[in-house]
Amino acid sequence: MNRTRGFTLIELMVALLVAAIIVTLAVPGFRSVIERNRIAAAVNAFVGAITFARSAAVTRATQVTVCPSPDGRTCDGTKPWQDGWIAFTDGGTVGTVDGSDEILRVGDPTSGTLFVVSSGFSNGYITISPEGFVPAGGGTLHVCPAGTSSLPGAQISLSPTGALTNSAYTCP
Repeated sequence: MNRTRGFTLIELMVALLVAAIIVTLAVPGFRSVIERNRIAAAVNAFVGAITFARSAAVTRATQVTVCPSPDGRTCDGTKPWQDGWIAFTDGGTVGTVDGSDEILRVGDPTSGTLFVVSSGFSNGYITISPEGFVPAGGGTLHVCPAGTSSLPGAQISLSPTGALTNSAYTCP
């Protein structure tokens, strides 16, 4: 007897139904994982930028500034940090790319996250002295998921000594 082995149409339909139910239940869970990863990536990028700026300031023995920059060439303190940033040697007018200033690094915009300055950085930029300190006194930045979300965000604190800490934050 030559019997063909395989699935019947009904068995295939039941398997597809079970798969559809599992995917429907799993997708909301993956959304929160994606949002958490976006927050973590944005925090890591910002912390990395400040750490890089501090290292560059000390090794080059010059002032280095990090500021929001949607175009990757000039500072724009009116724009949010999630639109991109630059780190540059700041030998001329503080907080402005001018003269012999060299752009050291450009940060890409982040998607799905919002950076909200809660204290400090009121001038729209962060300057690190050649000794690695923050002459303006540091500040706090909150990173939250864009839109309405019940997911936690992160708080990044920069002390006047240049030390960075991050912790969980309940977004409004």
